[in-house]
Amino acid sequence: MNVIKLMQSKKWILCFQGLKTDIAEIDLIFEKGEDILLVEVKTLNNSWRAFERIHKDQLFKLQRNLVLFSRKFSGFSFRSYVAWVDPQNKVTFVEAG
Repeated sequence: MNVIKLMQSKKWILCFQGLKTDIAEIDLIFEKGEDILLVEVKTLNNSWRAFERIHKDQLFKLQRNLVLFSRKFSGFSFRSYVAWVDPQNKVTFVEAG
């Protein structure tokens, strides 16, 4: 997966892939020191349709997971992102919470 390779090249460590919580599944969780990233991955066939690929409900659940992890592991800094992968395998990140 291109997102994993890209993040590993930037020294992020993949902790979990497809982690299921009581709220929703998190596609990827990366860690670098005390920074933790929760990432929802979406493929794109047309970049202009990016926000059709993720529903408000998915964003809400990603944000709820962010709050859940932040409260449970207060010693870490959590952020959530949507990673868009286009047909040329270019990865673009948008912060989600």
